Amino acid sequence: MRGLRLAVRNRFQDIAVSSIIQTKFKVRKHYDLEKLGELSNSVATTGMLQPVVVQPKGDKFELIIGSRRLKVARLTNAKSIPACIIGEVEDRRAIIMALIENLQRTDLTPFEDAWAFLKLIKDYEMSMKEIAVELGCSESLIRNRIKLLGASREVQAMIVRKEIPLGHVEPILSASSKGEQNRLAKTAAKHELSERDLVTLIQEQGGRKRRGRRGKPMDAKRVELKVRDFTHFMQDSMPHVIDAAGPSLRSMKSALKRLARDVGKYLLAIREEA
Repeated sequence: MRGLRLAVRNRFQDIAVSSIIQTKFKVRKHYDLEKLGELSNSVATTGMLQPVVVQPKGDKFELIIGSRRLKVARLTNAKSIPACIIGEVEDRRAIIMALIENLQRTDLTPFEDAWAFLKLIKDYEMSMKEIAVELGCSESLIRNRIKLLGASREVQAMIVRKEIPLGHVEPILSASSKGEQNRLAKTAAKHELSERDLVTLIQEQGGRKRRGRRGKPMDAKRVELKVRDFTHFMQDSMPHVIDAAGPSLRSMKSALKRLARDVGKYLLAIREEA
């Protein structure tokens, strides 16, 4: 781990859980309760195999890496925890060390990544290029993560809860307000829209707004084109359903349900435009 090589006076020993204080640059804000439970069960069976990383702060130790491990130790009323005690490091280095560890494990939510990146840029005047070099990642990853912070809190929470995929955030960010973002996210979750479906819906709604709020109905030609397009959709989809189903009647029913769901989405888009 790149950041850890810069630390000095590393030593390993068990330290009291009560002697560890949280850092002021805490990166993790969200804890997955299911994963905490899995970690607790693992610790109960095999013990804490990976130490937390701390630095001395007076008569205490400041946590740098291992917030989940520390949380599990406290939840299970452990008296001590294995720790790697390193020499004191500057705040910027501590943030980078925490980010490296969590990015390698894909352990943070994308929004926690984003806040940490933004802190390094704003508080420590690091460029995206410098951060990318330190973390061994691309500048585009950092740029795209920071863009996520434009999403409303409700949209962020829906991403963390996996109600909508991360790829939905970029089209949702095109909305004119936080309220509109929330509405789009809820629609995407309710109808299980793909990213492509969501982009199409946003484009169609944008077209309606440009035409005004009077709700002008589609003319005969547009209705004809929509119906023709829908007919092609059904013709293209049915062979795939049959191929996917094979000889099993149960598989056929399942495939037809998926097709019915796709048809519902398609008809929803036509109805909303009309």
